[in-house]
Amino acid sequence: MPDLVAGLLTALGSGVTAALATYSFNSNKDHVFLLRQKAEDLHICFQKYSLAASQYALLHMRLAKGVLSMESYYKISQERKADEESAKKVAMLINIYFPSLLPQHADFKRQLAKLNQVAAKIEDAATANGGRIEHDAELFRESDQATKSLHDVSAEFEQSISEIGRAIASQDALLPRIWVRLVERIRQNRSDPM
Repeated sequence: MPDLVAGLLTALGSGVTAALATYSFNSNKDHVFLLRQKAEDLHICFQKYSLAASQYALLHMRLAKGVLSMESYYKISQERKADEESAKKVAMLINIYFPSLLPQHADFKRQLAKLNQVAAKIEDAATANGGRIEHDAELFRESDQATKSLHDVSAEFEQSISEIGRAIASQDALLPRIWVRLVERIRQNRSDPM
Protein backbone atom coordinates (compact mmCIF):
# COMPACT_ATOMS: atom_id res chain seq x y z
CA MET A 1 0.00 0.00 0.00
CA PRO A 2 2.78 2.53 0.77
CA ASP A 3 4.22 1.89 -2.71
CA LEU A 4 0.84 2.68 -4.23
CA VAL A 5 0.56 5.94 -2.27
CA ALA A 6 4.14 6.87 -3.17
CA GLY A 7 3.43 6.11 -6.83
CA LEU A 8 0.26 8.20 -6.80
CA LEU A 9 2.03 11.07 -5.07
CA THR A 10 4.88 10.88 -7.58
CA ALA A 11 2.46 10.89 -10.52
CA LEU A 12 0.44 13.73 -9.01
CA GLY A 13 3.59 15.70 -8.23
CA SER A 14 4.93 15.19 -11.76
CA GLY A 15 1.63 16.31 -13.26
CA VAL A 16 1.48 19.44 -11.12
CA THR A 17 5.11 20.19 -11.88
CA ALA A 18 4.52 19.76 -15.61
CA ALA A 19 1.44 21.99 -15.47
CA LEU A 20 3.30 24.69 -13.57
CA ALA A 21 6.26 24.46 -15.94
CA THR A 22 3.97 24.77 -18.98
CA TYR A 23 2.18 27.76 -17.47
CA SER A 24 5.48 29.43 -16.59
CA PHE A 25 6.92 28.78 -20.05
CA ASN A 26 3.85 30.15 -21.85
CA SER A 27 3.70 33.23 -19.61
CA ASN A 28 7.39 33.92 -20.13
CA LYS A 29 7.10 33.36 -23.87
CA ASP A 30 4.15 35.78 -24.13
CA HIS A 31 6.03 38.39 -22.11
CA VAL A 32 9.14 38.09 -24.29
CA PHE A 33 7.01 38.29 -27.45
CA LEU A 34 5.31 41.46 -26.16
CA LEU A 35 8.65 43.08 -25.29
CA ARG A 36 10.03 42.15 -28.68
CA GLN A 37 7.07 43.84 -30.41
CA LYS A 38 7.46 46.94 -28.25
CA ALA A 39 11.21 47.12 -28.99
CA GLU A 40 10.45 46.95 -32.72
CA ASP A 41 7.81 49.69 -32.36
CA LEU A 42 10.28 51.84 -30.42
CA HIS A 43 12.95 51.39 -33.08
CA ILE A 44 10.60 52.35 -35.93
CA CYS A 45 9.12 55.34 -34.07
CA PHE A 46 12.53 56.64 -33.04
CA GLN A 47 13.80 56.39 -36.62
CA LYS A 48 10.83 58.46 -37.85
CA TYR A 49 11.30 61.00 -35.08
CA SER A 50 15.06 61.22 -35.56
CA LEU A 51 14.69 61.62 -39.33
CA ALA A 52 12.15 64.43 -38.89
CA ALA A 53 14.51 66.20 -36.45
CA SER A 54 17.43 65.84 -38.90
CA GLN A 55 15.36 67.27 -41.75
CA TYR A 56 14.38 70.16 -39.49
CA ALA A 57 18.04 70.81 -38.71
CA LEU A 58 19.05 70.77 -42.37
CA LEU A 59 16.26 73.19 -43.18
CA HIS A 60 17.69 75.69 -40.67
CA MET A 61 21.19 75.23 -42.03
CA ARG A 62 19.91 76.15 -45.51
CA LEU A 63 18.23 79.24 -44.05
CA ALA A 64 21.43 80.26 -42.19
CA LYS A 65 23.47 79.75 -45.35
CA GLY A 66 21.21 82.15 -47.22
CA VAL A 67 20.05 79.52 -49.70
CA LEU A 68 16.46 79.57 -48.48
CA SER A 69 14.07 82.50 -48.02
CA MET A 70 11.83 82.80 -44.95
CA GLU A 71 8.77 82.25 -47.13
CA SER A 72 10.17 79.00 -48.51
CA TYR A 73 11.34 78.03 -45.04
CA TYR A 74 7.84 78.40 -43.55
CA LYS A 75 6.27 76.47 -46.40
CA ILE A 76 8.73 73.57 -46.13
CA SER A 77 8.77 73.54 -42.32
CA GLN A 78 5.00 73.11 -42.23
CA GLU A 79 5.31 70.14 -44.59
CA ARG A 80 8.20 68.60 -42.63
CA LYS A 81 7.01 69.32 -39.11
CA ALA A 82 8.55 66.92 -36.60
CA ASP A 83 6.44 63.81 -36.21
CA GLU A 84 4.81 64.55 -32.86
CA GLU A 85 2.98 61.23 -32.75
CA SER A 86 6.28 59.37 -33.08
CA ALA A 87 7.80 61.55 -30.36
CA LYS A 88 4.91 60.79 -28.02
CA LYS A 89 5.05 57.06 -28.77
CA VAL A 90 8.83 56.97 -28.20
CA ALA A 91 8.36 58.62 -24.79
CA MET A 92 5.49 56.27 -23.88
CA LEU A 93 7.34 53.08 -24.89
CA ILE A 94 10.47 54.12 -23.00
CA ASN A 95 8.56 55.09 -19.86
CA ILE A 96 6.46 51.92 -19.75
CA TYR A 97 8.63 49.17 -21.21
CA PHE A 98 12.26 50.37 -21.40
CA PRO A 99 12.99 52.77 -18.52
CA SER A 100 16.70 51.94 -18.79
CA LEU A 101 16.69 54.16 -21.91
CA LEU A 102 15.42 57.24 -20.02
CA PRO A 103 18.89 58.84 -19.63
CA GLN A 104 19.62 58.53 -23.36
CA HIS A 105 16.16 59.82 -24.22
CA ALA A 106 16.86 62.84 -21.99
CA ASP A 107 20.19 63.40 -23.81
CA PHE A 108 18.39 63.29 -27.16
CA LYS A 109 15.79 65.80 -25.96
CA ARG A 110 18.54 68.10 -24.60
CA GLN A 111 20.33 68.07 -27.95
CA LEU A 112 17.05 68.71 -29.75
CA ALA A 113 16.39 71.67 -27.42
CA LYS A 114 19.84 73.08 -28.26
CA LEU A 115 19.05 72.72 -31.94
CA ASN A 116 15.73 74.49 -31.41
CA GLN A 117 17.55 77.39 -29.70
CA VAL A 118 19.84 77.76 -32.71
CA ALA A 119 16.84 77.49 -35.03
CA ALA A 120 15.12 80.30 -33.14
CA LYS A 121 18.23 82.50 -33.57
CA ILE A 122 18.25 81.78 -37.29
CA GLU A 123 14.55 82.55 -37.63
CA ASP A 124 14.96 85.80 -35.66
CA ALA A 125 17.91 86.85 -37.83
CA ALA A 126 15.99 86.10 -41.00
CA THR A 127 12.91 87.95 -39.78
CA ALA A 128 15.01 90.99 -38.78
CA ASN A 129 16.62 90.94 -42.22
CA GLY A 130 13.38 91.10 -44.18
CA GLY A 131 12.96 87.35 -44.53
CA ARG A 132 16.41 86.50 -45.86
CA ILE A 133 19.86 85.99 -44.44
CA GLU A 134 23.00 86.59 -46.37
CA HIS A 135 25.31 83.73 -45.43
CA ASP A 136 25.84 84.06 -41.64
CA ALA A 137 28.95 82.01 -40.88
CA GLU A 138 28.44 82.10 -37.10
CA LEU A 139 24.81 80.93 -37.25
CA PHE A 140 25.71 78.32 -39.84
CA ARG A 141 28.54 77.01 -37.61
CA GLU A 142 26.22 76.85 -34.57
CA SER A 143 23.56 75.09 -36.61
CA ASP A 144 26.09 72.65 -38.04
CA GLN A 145 27.49 71.87 -34.58
CA ALA A 146 24.00 71.38 -33.07
CA THR A 147 23.02 69.14 -36.00
CA LYS A 148 26.13 66.98 -35.65
CA SER A 149 25.60 66.66 -31.88
CA LEU A 150 21.99 65.63 -32.43
CA HIS A 151 23.08 63.10 -35.05
CA ASP A 152 25.68 61.58 -32.69
CA VAL A 153 23.22 61.30 -29.80
CA SER A 154 20.60 59.84 -32.16
CA ALA A 155 23.01 57.21 -33.45
CA GLU A 156 23.97 56.15 -29.90
CA PHE A 157 20.34 56.07 -28.84
CA GLU A 158 19.32 53.99 -31.85
CA GLN A 159 22.21 51.59 -31.12
CA SER A 160 20.96 51.14 -27.55
CA ILE A 161 17.44 50.44 -28.80
CA SER A 162 18.86 47.84 -31.20
CA GLU A 163 20.87 46.20 -28.41
CA ILE A 164 17.74 45.90 -26.26
CA GLY A 165 15.90 44.35 -29.20
CA ARG A 166 18.70 41.84 -29.76
CA ALA A 167 18.78 40.96 -26.05
CA ILE A 168 15.04 40.30 -26.10
CA ALA A 169 15.36 38.23 -29.28
CA SER A 170 18.07 36.12 -27.65
CA GLN A 171 15.75 35.49 -24.67
CA ASP A 172 13.13 34.32 -27.14
CA ALA A 173 15.65 31.87 -28.59
CA LEU A 174 16.57 30.64 -25.10
CA LEU A 175 13.04 29.72 -24.10
CA PRO A 176 12.80 26.48 -26.12
CA ARG A 177 16.14 25.29 -24.71
CA ILE A 178 14.96 26.01 -21.16
CA TRP A 179 11.74 24.12 -21.87
CA VAL A 180 13.66 21.08 -23.20
CA ARG A 181 15.88 21.02 -20.10
CA LEU A 182 12.86 21.25 -17.81
CA VAL A 183 11.07 18.38 -19.57
CA GLU A 184 14.26 16.28 -19.36
CA ARG A 185 14.45 16.89 -15.61
CA ILE A 186 10.81 15.90 -15.15
CA ARG A 187 11.38 12.69 -17.12
CA GLN A 188 14.51 11.97 -15.12
CA ASN A 189 12.61 12.47 -11.84
CA ARG A 190 9.91 10.06 -13.01
CA SER A 191 12.42 7.36 -13.87
CA ASP A 192 14.50 7.70 -10.68
CA PRO A 193 13.32 5.28 -8.00
CA MET A 194 13.03 6.90 -4.59
